[in-house]
Amino acid sequence: ADVEAGRLDVRVGHQQVSRVVRDFVDQHAGTDSLTMTLSDLGSADPRLGPVAEVIQRLYPGEFGPDPRLELRPVADAAKAVIDGWH
Repeated sequence: ADVEAGRLDVRVGHQQVSRVVRDFVDQHAGTDSLTMTLSDLGSADPRLGPVAEVIQRLYPGEFGPDPRLELRPVADAAKAVIDGWH
């Protein structure tokens, strides 16, 4: 909502969503995902597959040349991963 209202830079929004997802996974799976590459995430634990997909979708907004990428779709996907965690 802060990104959509212009109160937060879209790149920072992508970075914050990534951090929230990684922090959640670290707490619930006992990982250290902040130090894991995308490849590590995809192969470390089968439960992390959906997390790796979300992180991959966040990369262009975090690191790519176009800082105007829409955040809402990937934020919704991140929320779904967290809501569906077992």
